[in-house]
Amino acid sequence: EAMDGGLKMSLDDMISTNRNNAAITLRRLGRMQEADKAQEEALAIRARAGGVKDSDQAAAALRVYEESFLAQGRIEEAKVKLEEGLAMIRRLHAEKTESEGTFLISLGYCDNYSGKYEDALTKHKRALHIFKKLRGTDCKETGQAYENVGVSLQNLEREEEACENFAKALKSKRAAFGGDDVRVADAILSMTQVMNPGPEDMMKMWDLLDEAHGIYTRAGNRGENAMRVQELRQHLVPLRALFG
Repeated sequence: EAMDGGLKMSLDDMISTNRNNAAITLRRLGRMQEADKAQEEALAIRARAGGVKDSDQAAAALRVYEESFLAQGRIEEAKVKLEEGLAMIRRLHAEKTESEGTFLISLGYCDNYSGKYEDALTKHKRALHIFKKLRGTDCKETGQAYENVGVSLQNLEREEEACENFAKALKSKRAAFGGDDVRVADAILSMTQVMNPGPEDMMKMWDLLDEAHGIYTRAGNRGENAMRVQELRQHLVPLRALFG
């Protein structure tokens, strides 16, 4: 009987994992409702097998809801799933983990969507502290965490502080990706959009935008961010002539 129970549990785990993977694939294809159904099936199978027990895998399955729920405007439902996953991670691990940082970032995104910018800032600062402690500053995760803090500060119209965090994000992403990566250009754009284009910053801003433009051009990238960089460069042309 013990063997049969173990085999059933193993099969339940396999089927649940399969449905969870299907949910991830469906979300990438933009088929959000089908993805949610597959995710619910995965959780139901785990429940029938003895409950949704605390595990890193179960927590990760809860975080998968974020993308589809936000795309559908179901922000509060996304937060419920994410808070459940965060609580699970904290029960599993006494020490801070990258998973906790990732859940905090996701919850910060939800707060930003809801206009709760102070709450978002608090969560993003906690995530930044975790990634700095675990990974240091020269990695993409810390760079993204700095950028998230910058966005929250920008939403609060604290642009000078936002610019400082965007500058740190840029430094981290340069270290992580090298100098000729589109993610570096994106970080440059975030920073320059909150810079004051006065005489002191104007030339620095121009050089940064010129760098970003070169990265996008070499990558063949003509997306929204690349077009925004070009617009900012054109806006600076008369100021450059005036102060140059």
